[in-house]
Amino acid sequence: MKKKSKKNKIKTSRRDFIKMLIGISGVGLLGSFLATFKSVFPALTKKELGESPVFVYAEDFLEVAKKGEEAKVEHFKTGDAAKVLYKGDLVMLLKLDSKKIRVKQGVDQGFIAYSSICTHLSCIPYYRKDLDKIYCPCHDGIFDPYDGAKVIAGPPPEPLPHYPVKIQEDGTIIGSEPIKEVRV
Repeated sequence: MKKKSKKNKIKTSRRDFIKMLIGISGVGLLGSFLATFKSVFPALTKKELGESPVFVYAEDFLEVAKKGEEAKVEHFKTGDAAKVLYKGDLVMLLKLDSKKIRVKQGVDQGFIAYSSICTHLSCIPYYRKDLDKIYCPCHDGIFDPYDGAKVIAGPPPEPLPHYPVKIQEDGTIIGSEPIKEVRV
C-alpha cells in the first residue's frame, strides 16, 4: 500500500501576497530614507550639544569657519548672519550696525542673537541682507532684528526669543538662556 505524503502547503491569497510585498517595500523605503537623512543631516557632536555657553556654527560659515567651530568676532562683518547652536538650540547670530539697535539688553559690539525657530509654525527664518530684516519663508513673516525681533509682517504671533550675547576677551561669542520679553 502506498503512503500518501502530506505536504504542508501554505495557501496565500493574492490580497495577502500584495500586502506582504507592500510591507517589504515600505521597510526598504524607510531604510533608504533613514540612510539619506543621516547623510544629509549628520549627527551633532557632543561639543555642539554640550553645556558650554559658547555659540558654535551649525553649518560652515562663509569661508572663515567650519561647522562645529566656535563663533568668533573676527569672522563677522556688519550685516553678516550665521546659524549657530547654543546648547543644542538653533540660533541666528547677527552682526548689525550697533547705532541702529534699539534693544538695550543682551547686545555686545553689534552682535545680537535670536531663535531660528519661527513663533508661527516652527519654520526656520533667516536674515535677509537685502531687506535688513529676518524673514520666514513659510508664510512671509518678517521680524525687525533691531527692535527685539518684533513682528512687522505676516502671521507670527510673537517676536523671536532673544539670546543675550557677550563677547569674551579672546573674541569668542557666548550666549545665555533666551528671554522672551526684550526691553527696548
